[in-house]
Parts: sequence; structure tokens; C-alpha cells
Amino acid sequence: MEVKKFLNYFSALCIFKELTQDPVIQALKALLKAIERKEKSPKIMAFYNEYAYQLLEKDPYFSITHYMTTKMLYEETPFTKRVETGSAEEFLPTVAFELELLYEMSQIEARQIKDFMLSHTEDTTLKQMIEKLMEWDKKKVIEPFKEENFKNAAKDLLVFYKERGTGYFARYYAFTWDRQNGLQGVENPDPITLDDLAAYESQKQEVIQNTEMFLKGYGGNNLLLYGARGTGKSSLVKAIVNAYHTKGIKLIEVSKENLVSFDKLIQLLQNKKQKFILFVDDLAFEDSEDSYTALKTILEGGICAKPSNLIIYATSNRRHLVKEKLSDRAGILNGGSDEVHAKDVMEEKLSLADRFGKTISFSSPNQNQYLEIVRKLAKAKQIDLDEELLERKAIQWEMLNNGRSGRSAKQFILDLEGSLKLEGSSAFSK
Repeated sequence: MEVKKFLNYFSALCIFKELTQDPVIQALKALLKAIERKEKSPKIMAFYNEYAYQLLEKDPYFSITHYMTTKMLYEETPFTKRVETGSAEEFLPTVAFELELLYEMSQIEARQIKDFMLSHTEDTTLKQMIEKLMEWDKKKVIEPFKEENFKNAAKDLLVFYKERGTGYFARYYAFTWDRQNGLQGVENPDPITLDDLAAYESQKQEVIQNTEMFLKGYGGNNLLLYGARGTGKSSLVKAIVNAYHTKGIKLIEVSKENLVSFDKLIQLLQNKKQKFILFVDDLAFEDSEDSYTALKTILEGGICAKPSNLIIYATSNRRHLVKEKLSDRAGILNGGSDEVHAKDVMEEKLSLADRFGKTISFSSPNQNQYLEIVRKLAKAKQIDLDEELLERKAIQWEMLNNGRSGRSAKQFILDLEGSLKLEGSSAFSK
């Protein structure tokens, strides 16, 4: 093994210098130094196992190439910072040089090190132990890298950063935001797809069109999706992001309470090349809430303007987002309100929804629409049941449970699928 050469590689890294501080890479470096010092095999074996342990703990594929390429894609480096400012091309030769060094380091095989230890011991028992040591995989990589061109992937890396973002924004496409913890990536976003949504085709097309306009830089409105519970408003927003995240759309879910910290979020997003949907679910306000004023300012534009790469999609069960009391109207009618301009105040409350560029309504399905949703969901799940029986059971379900809605249809199909698998179709023969 050319141990000295590999150790020199660590010193030659600049763009990816952060990798030398990584526990897996540090364990590899310590292993190589032990070999260079010609330590006895038992001690080298300890360094070998420390490296294997660190890699096994931190990489799901137990692959050093997968681990290295993952770190390169998702860690902030001087190169990624240059990509954000649009002046990264001049660094490509250095990136290409360092990729080649890292590639060669990733090709160090477990077998090579085991053979070195075996050649430096006569102890039969120790040799048997060395032969049984775990061996890592050097071939698994992560897109956009390919095993055969890992060392020649500088331009691919640049394209990836430009399309997907850098650092934290490259690793995730769905986030949550709150005042205390800031931006948090979502490891496992809801995988729902547009094809999973079995109704409301016209509403779906409106949201798709608006999203594509926004993505292509042709405008796009802030959207308010309102209507009956269980009609798929939130699911549609999540499905949109699942469909378009590979094209640069990312989702940030914000509760209404955290809208007051919008200015801090803007600072993180305003110079990013990606497009962001700010998702506020189940929106409704009391008239005294600070978040009501915050949302109004966001929609209208305050001193801290909403960046052009951000759009707001909100859902609500209410057409008028601020709760209006009967006493408000009574005060206007009989002159008993304490507010001098009470009618203006009431109009202000009712107009918040109008500040969204577009409002899309979702009404509860009638029986025919509900059954159509059930049939589509049953077909998607490949449930083979007589249609008349399926519809009868679906009607029984909505009467006994949550009424007619897309959510209720989905819950019925979920229960039906499980029951059929558990008990067999005979369980639904009546």
C-alpha cells in the first residue's frame, strides 16, 4: 500500500478540507498512520475496527464512496458558497483535482489492509481473527455521482448545486420553521402523489398551473385553499411538492403562531436560487392574534418584503379567516359597538382572505362523487370486490364514521384493504 501518498492527500485538500475533520475520515487517517508506523497487527486491527465501526454507524450502505459523496453533496464548502453567488466555475479545476484525490482514497480496500496485517504476523489465531474482520464496500455511490466517473464529476457537482441547492437545502426538500429551532429538515415527507388524489380535478389543475407559473418565473399567486374538512386541501399541497421538488420547488411548513418570525426566515431564503412554498395549514385567527397582523403584512408586503422566490399556500376550513362574532354585526346594526368605525373593522376582518391572489374552494362531495373517489381508490389498491358490495360498504362507513369526504373514503379503503388481507374476502360477503 502507498500509505505515504494517501496521507499526503489529506494535506492537499482545500475545497473539501472539512472532510478531514469528519470522524469517519479521521478514523481512516489514523488507520493509515498506524500502518505507516508499522505498528503490530493487533494494534492495526484496533484502528481497522474503529474505522469500520465509524463507517458502519454513519453510512447505511457501509460504503466509503457512498459516505464521501454524500458528504460532498450536502456539506457547506467554499465551493458551495461560490455557487450561491454565481462565481463557481473558476474553482472547477481545484474541485476536479480534489475529487480525484478523494476517489483514490475511497478505493482503499479492506482486503489490502487485511493482507498487510496477515503478512506481518505469524500467530495462527490472530490470522484467523483478521480473516473474519468486516469488509466495507467501496462501490456504492449517490447520484449524481456514478462509480465510474466519481473522479470526473466536478461539473456534475456544480449542476447538482445549481438545481437542488447547497448544504441543508440540497439534503431536504421539505422543512418546518419555528422561532425557537429555526429551519428543520423533514427526513421522511408524506409520500402522497397527485395520482393518489382521486377527486377535485379542476382544483388540482389550478394549483398545478399556479405552481408551474411560479417555478418558471411567470408569476404565480399566493393561494388560499378553503373548504370542508377531509377534502384533500393539505394533501394536494404536499403532493405538488413531491411532484416538483426535483425541479427546484421546496416546501416550508409554518404554523400561524410562527408567522411573526417571518423576517428571520426571509434572511435564509432571499439569496437562494430555489423556489419555496410557504405552507400554512388549517388557518383561522382570533381578531387579537399577532400572527393575523403578520400574515397581512406578508401578503401585502411590509418593510421586509416577501422575496420573489417564495409563494404562500394556505389551507382553511373557513372562507373568512378571522373569526367574526355575532356581537360584531349587532354592534354595527344597533350602534352599540365601542369601535368608532365598527363597520370598517368588520370589513377588515372579512378581507384577509382577499389578500391571497387566488382562492380555490373544496366542497364536500355528494354521494355520487364520494363513491367515485371510493372506486378510484379501490382500483389503485387493486381491491377486487363486487362494485355493488363495495359501494354499499362505503355508504355504511360514511354514515357510521366521519361523513362523506375524500379523507373518509381513504379511511374506508384503508380499513377494507386491511380487513380483506386479515380475514379474507369472505369477511365482506354480506
